[in-house]
Amino acid sequence: MPVSKTNNRKWAAAIVIADFFLMGGALATGIVKYNGVRNTHIEIEQKYNRAITIFESAKEYMDIDRLIEAEDMFTELDTYLESRHYVEEVKVERENLQKFLEAERLLEAGKEKEAAGIFHQLGNYHGADEKEESIYGDYYDKAVAFEESNESETAVELLSRIPEYSQYYDPAQKKIREIQNLKKEAALDEQYQEAEKHYTDGHLELAQQEFMALEGYRESEKYLNLIGEQMLSAAKEYREKGYHSDCKRLLEKIDTKQEYPDDYGAAVTLLAEITQEYRDIVNNKARSIYDQSGYGALADYMNMVDTDLYPKNMVDEFMRQFGMEIPDGASVYNGHMYMIYNIEMSWQQAQEYCESKKGHLVTITDAAEQEFIEKLNKDNRKLWIGGYRHDDDPYTWYWVTGEPWNYSHWGDGEPNNYSGSNETRASVWPEYWNDLKENSSEQSGFICEWDYVK
Repeated sequence: MPVSKTNNRKWAAAIVIADFFLMGGALATGIVKYNGVRNTHIEIEQKYNRAITIFESAKEYMDIDRLIEAEDMFTELDTYLESRHYVEEVKVERENLQKFLEAERLLEAGKEKEAAGIFHQLGNYHGADEKEESIYGDYYDKAVAFEESNESETAVELLSRIPEYSQYYDPAQKKIREIQNLKKEAALDEQYQEAEKHYTDGHLELAQQEFMALEGYRESEKYLNLIGEQMLSAAKEYREKGYHSDCKRLLEKIDTKQEYPDDYGAAVTLLAEITQEYRDIVNNKARSIYDQSGYGALADYMNMVDTDLYPKNMVDEFMRQFGMEIPDGASVYNGHMYMIYNIEMSWQQAQEYCESKKGHLVTITDAAEQEFIEKLNKDNRKLWIGGYRHDDDPYTWYWVTGEPWNYSHWGDGEPNNYSGSNETRASVWPEYWNDLKENSSEQSGFICEWDYVK
């Protein structure tokens, strides 16, 4: 059946109404979705602002737990605004706060030095610099108290802990100098009293050393002059008694213009007089001994003179008056002279060399002479001595001088005529004796000896 115009109009109206309702439904759905997104954004913003508030509050009240809470919230917010920046800032704040709390814990435990180090790292964080400075002020006050209790070493140790950047540094250094000066003054005073006691007890030489070490402290100069006068008087008494060595010893102790301006000239004059007097006495006695007993006794006597008053070169010169040439550097022992020659030669050549000097290879006839030779051979050289045997007699040894062979100082297993090698000559190696071939190249020299005979 054909559709009427009236019906067409009804269908069109129905379609329009349906479209209207469909459009309205879509719009409503869009509005709901929009409202949901808007609500989520508001919640994130509120959470961000709350995290900032918690962070600022935690910093102000130094609350570790709240800092951790703020850090967790900023971590969840991730890239929202400055959340990542705040995560790093919270971490730094938490580390600083943990250090600060650790420093306070150390301070309460009496570990001021460790606490001060941490406070110094924190700078002005929550007044850490002021707390550090308070520790140094406490050091200073304690040091003053220790000083008053005569515990100066503890006081200096505390004051030495205060660093240069502290306002207490200069006062601390001044206090250290004061303590050190007082300590030095006390030590000087103790030394001075000890020197005075030694002077009073008559120990002049000891007192002299102590007053000289005091370098003018208090009345040291006065005491030194008094000691000089008394030493000069004692030296004159020694001279009268013939004790020239003791006289010289005392005079040399006042032979100084600085310490003994009043006695210096007299000491120098007396020293020259007693030196010449001693030499004259020695010379006269030496000539008398030579006339009565010969060279040997003369050498023994001259070997005992005081070489400070009668030097070795003067002794040698005096001996030459009696026809005996003493080689330069020779050593005198028991009326004999000895000289080491560091020349490599065969045993026979060494003996001939000594004979050309009017001597012979050394003969060692007792333990005392052996000990002297060991000291003379201070460089521990291997040296020929004047002992020998005949080729056909491996058991009998002789001295070049014909003296009896009553003493020997062979090393372990010596003499051994090693491998039948005809070792017929004696040497020191460098202490004990050894037998060697006459032309052995192992020796670095030899010892000559001269006998004093009239």
